Amino acid sequence: MGPRWWSKPIPWREEVRMPRPVYLRTSEVARLLHVSPKTVSRWAKEGRLPYLATLGGHRRFPLSEIEKLRGALTYVETIGDLIG
Repeated sequence: MGPRWWSKPIPWREEVRMPRPVYLRTSEVARLLHVSPKTVSRWAKEGRLPYLATLGGHRRFPLSEIEKLRGALTYVETIGDLIG
C-alpha cells in the first residue's frame, strides 16, 4: 500500500503565515496615551476606541489602532504648541 494523500504536507498551508495582531490591556493603552485607565474605559464605552472583549469581560485594544490614535494626538499637540 502506497502513501496516503493526507499524509503529505499541503504546500499552501505552510506558505501562508499571517502575523497575529497584538492586543493591549487597558492599563497599557493608558500608559501609551498618557491618560488614566478610567479614561480609556470611558472612550471604549463611548465608541471612540475599538476593542475586543474577552470571555471574562476584559477589553483588549488593537495595537495598530492605538498607535494611529497616538500619532494623531501627538500631531494635534505639536500644532497646538506651534500656535499657542
